[in-house]
Amino acid sequence: MGKAAVDIHIKTPKHKRFEKALQQNKKLTICILLHKWIIAIGRPDLLPRGKAIIRKNYRVCDKHFSEKSKFPAYKNRTNLKYRSVPDLLVKGLQNTKDEPEQEFDTFIPTPMECSPTEESELSAMPGSSLQNSVTNTSKTLKPVRISNPRSSLLKSLNITRKAMLSPKAHKLYEISASLKKYARRLKQKNEDNKDRIKEALKFAQSPEYLQTFLNKTTYNFVMSQLNSQNKKSRGRRFSLEDKIFALSLLKQSPKGYRLLKKTFALPSRRTLMRVLNKVPFSQGLNMAILNSLKTAIAQMKPLETYCIFLFDEMSIEPSLHFNESNDTIEGFQYGTKTPKIADHVMVFMARGIYKKWKQPIAYFFTEHGMSAVDLAYNIKSIISALQNIGLNVVATACDQMSTNIKAIKLLEEETRTSFLNTGDENKYMGFCVEKKEIVPLFDFPHLLKGVRNNLLNRPATFIWKGEEETSCWEDIIKIFEIDVGDSDFKMLNKITEQHVYPAKIKKMKVKNAAQVFSHRMSSTMRGIYRLAPGVLPESSLGTANFLLFFDKLFDSVNGSKMQPEAGKELRCGVTKESEHKKFWEEALTVLKTIKFKKGGSSYVPPTIRNWIWSIKNLIYLWEKLNSLGFKYLCPRNLNQDPAMILNNFMTSHSPGANCEEDDSEGALSHLLEFLDADLPQNIVEKSVEPVLNTTKFNFNESPTLALQTNAYIAGYMAKKFFKQIGNCGICKSLLVSENKEITNFHIREREFHSNALLKPRTHFTKLFSQCVQDSKKSMIKRLMESKIVDGLEKSEIKLSKCRGQGYDGAATMSGIYNGVQKKILDREEKAIYVHCAEHRLNLVLNDASTGAIPEVQRFWELIEQIYVFFANSIKRRLCPTRWSSRNDSLQAVAFRYCDILKALSKIILISNSKTERNEAIYIRKEMENFEFVLQVVMHTKVLTTTNLVTKALQRPDVDLSHANVLLERAYQELRVFRNDYEGAKTKAVKLSAAWGVKSLKDVIKTFRVLQPEELTKMTDQELFKEAVKLEDTYAEDIGDRFPEQLISLRSCLKKRIEKLSSVKQLADLLIVENAALSTSFQEVCTAVILFLTIPVTVATAERSFSKLKIIKTYLRSTMGQEHLSCLSILSIEHKIANRLRSNLDQIIRKFADAKVRRIKF
Repeated sequence: MGKAAVDIHIKTPKHKRFEKALQQNKKLTICILLHKWIIAIGRPDLLPRGKAIIRKNYRVCDKHFSEKSKFPAYKNRTNLKYRSVPDLLVKGLQNTKDEPEQEFDTFIPTPMECSPTEESELSAMPGSSLQNSVTNTSKTLKPVRISNPRSSLLKSLNITRKAMLSPKAHKLYEISASLKKYARRLKQKNEDNKDRIKEALKFAQSPEYLQTFLNKTTYNFVMSQLNSQNKKSRGRRFSLEDKIFALSLLKQSPKGYRLLKKTFALPSRRTLMRVLNKVPFSQGLNMAILNSLKTAIAQMKPLETYCIFLFDEMSIEPSLHFNESNDTIEGFQYGTKTPKIADHVMVFMARGIYKKWKQPIAYFFTEHGMSAVDLAYNIKSIISALQNIGLNVVATACDQMSTNIKAIKLLEEETRTSFLNTGDENKYMGFCVEKKEIVPLFDFPHLLKGVRNNLLNRPATFIWKGEEETSCWEDIIKIFEIDVGDSDFKMLNKITEQHVYPAKIKKMKVKNAAQVFSHRMSSTMRGIYRLAPGVLPESSLGTANFLLFFDKLFDSVNGSKMQPEAGKELRCGVTKESEHKKFWEEALTVLKTIKFKKGGSSYVPPTIRNWIWSIKNLIYLWEKLNSLGFKYLCPRNLNQDPAMILNNFMTSHSPGANCEEDDSEGALSHLLEFLDADLPQNIVEKSVEPVLNTTKFNFNESPTLALQTNAYIAGYMAKKFFKQIGNCGICKSLLVSENKEITNFHIREREFHSNALLKPRTHFTKLFSQCVQDSKKSMIKRLMESKIVDGLEKSEIKLSKCRGQGYDGAATMSGIYNGVQKKILDREEKAIYVHCAEHRLNLVLNDASTGAIPEVQRFWELIEQIYVFFANSIKRRLCPTRWSSRNDSLQAVAFRYCDILKALSKIILISNSKTERNEAIYIRKEMENFEFVLQVVMHTKVLTTTNLVTKALQRPDVDLSHANVLLERAYQELRVFRNDYEGAKTKAVKLSAAWGVKSLKDVIKTFRVLQPEELTKMTDQELFKEAVKLEDTYAEDIGDRFPEQLISLRSCLKKRIEKLSSVKQLADLLIVENAALSTSFQEVCTAVILFLTIPVTVATAERSFSKLKIIKTYLRSTMGQEHLSCLSILSIEHKIANRLRSNLDQIIRKFADAKVRRIKF
């Protein structure tokens, strides 16, 4: 039984193959299946005809069998499964429960198309229950008679039976029938092969065929080339995947990309840069990276989320870059609002410990490097962000830079302080972030390099196997010189002059240090020492042991594989069974004995202390990870190499790089995550350092840049004007200039062809700029007016009922001609404008002090500087209308004056920052002036009065009359205080005495005994008493005999002293005119010199700086320091030089005579 439709057709010879398949089954099974088919198609009336006749003459169509009844397609045929029953387009099908359907691997060939000839109509039995189950399309079954090939052959001979043939003809008939059958088979096979070839060609040309042999990236690239190769460059369209693939090629080698672009259809560099600019990468903590990393972490195993936090800083060339896509200028220090051009970059990265993955997290541009406080803050905030997305940060790694060490100490100190505050025991080896321990480590390759750098200049002593030994770099130089010769027979074939000689060593290359501190170097030195006694010094054996020790130590912290290399048992992963922990504990005992000699003493350098600290933390970290489920640990995953490779951003591993080649994978698999996702902008972290103590720098405020931009637009407007006014020579001469004015520099740079752009005159550019500003102000005023009126109307308040309006002093609001208040008055004349009384009071104070008195302005600048220096606050410009904040700051300075001076003195002594020390020295010097104390008293009185009035004016129940009374009282009180200057001065003197600040009169009073007038008038007792006071004040400079010598001087030279009028004349009398007096009255001369040393002004220093500016100009900026000093002295002391020049011959002659007399002696 084969396939046919509900239309039943006569069997043809092509269906015999199906019969052969059925003959292999049992007759009973065939009978049961035939009965099911007849019942399923709704024709039980065929049963009386006999099953043999039905099987021989009728077929069921293919469309009545579902896909589950068929095997997969093969050779354009559909194969029916054995024991399948028609189940489509048949309503009366019901499977028998006791005879479940089974599937067999019997392939039934597809019958040929039904022939419409020799039809016999068979009708369903009337009254049958299954009659309606037959579909409408096949109500009648038509048996088809297909001619037999053999009968057609006999018919051509006019014979109906082969028995009528002769024996020879019968034989030929059989041969002919067999050949015809064979021909039919060959024809069918030929058709099948043609179909197979067509399908193979079609499949080979389909994209599915390529996908079976190529990966996704290669497949996309091939398809892109097929689509774009025959198109012009401007007509090519690339998908985002194509652009990302091309971008990866460009970043690996720009030169190689240019070569590939000549052969393949690749995007242009500009297109790729446009794609790259869409990636949301900028300074600070990047939310795009964190969000994408969070998605990648969700697919990681728990142990794969454990990572180490790396950070590294490198110097960069200071430069600025304009980012057109973001309309920003890049290259400034991060987090500051002043234009500090960055010359360093700090990179933060996370690296997997269990699995080799890495991911940069953030970077910061800085000027002169990131401070320790900023670094500590960024470490803590970034680690906290990584923990929040699911990473387990367990350690940090960095180099030995002083800033890094200080930052780690700050974090550890913060952790200790938090435990002390809570009263808990601190059991951590490192610091704590979000209640999770972080173990800090130093980069072990850098530590090895540090040991080498210390050994270059100083010998080292250490205890090795119970004996003290010495190591020195001269032994390494000696063995290198012994091994010099034929390179084919060198024992130390990798050692070059760059490894050995200090002048040629590249101290930043770790590879050179590791090759010197190696087993080969140690064994070679040991062998020569033993085999050739006397060739190497005695210390060479200690040097060999020193090199061997650090070779093993470095191997133990640099393993990257589970199995050790030959001869390097410790250069492998750490496990419970490995010897690493035992070796580290033994190494600690040796490290603690290492000391370097300097002069006659010895010391332990920071590198050795960091080795000890890092090994202890490494042992603790391994025990911690082992308890968390780590069966092994690769120590190389704890070094800083990925961060250093990232800093060299041109290639993944540059020639001569200071690191091992990194084989870690990126944690983020695809750039599409950044380009497709709608991510927020980067987080701008709040800093705690005074690095942000600056105002924002706005390039639009630069007059040159703004004027050039306006000139470009003004030239465009002039071009429009010329179209209206025609060829008017006068107008053109007034608007356009042919000269190269400075305002047209931008236009000359922008134009592609000469004279393509108009160059406006400067006065027209300024006029255009003023028009723009006026129109902007006018637009703002109209907008403010409409907003106010619309707001009143929405609130159902009529403008006609408005009887008053009040604003601050902004010209936009309070202008009497074009301000908002004037426009409101034009609509409602009874809406009286009242200027804010508090705002006006503060403006009066500001104009009366800072506007006319430079000293007061400098005083408030100093107050601001004190606040910024101690509060780590952002420096902001003093607001002229917020005097209450000034009052608070002034009260704080007055109350904590002595404490501020003590703090400044402490900072000057212990601070490591030169800038910080200089700023503290300047602030202390300014605060110790009597002028500062006087202004504290004066401003305290003024601000106390105005502050009370200001607070009273802010009360909601105050009215105009009350405000007028308050302002009048404040005016009267300030007027009284202005006339009482002596009272303020007296109070300032008392405060300065209490604070230890001396005024100019106090200094003069201290030295009053040296004034000629006082010296002659005083009695001996008064003179002695004042002299003792001066001696006590300067006990370190003036001796005990000063009072006696002063009285003796007066008694001897009283008449001459009476003729003098100043201390300087007294000095000339004692020192210049009569040198013998200086030896007799030595202490008096010392006191006089002390008085004359105290400066009155700094004009001399200012004149010196002026001379330096005259001598060293921009044209002579490369002048040496010594030459500059000599020229400065000649210029400053030109009067003395001219005097010497006039008597130069006489001076030389005297000098020569003096030399001659000395020779005669």
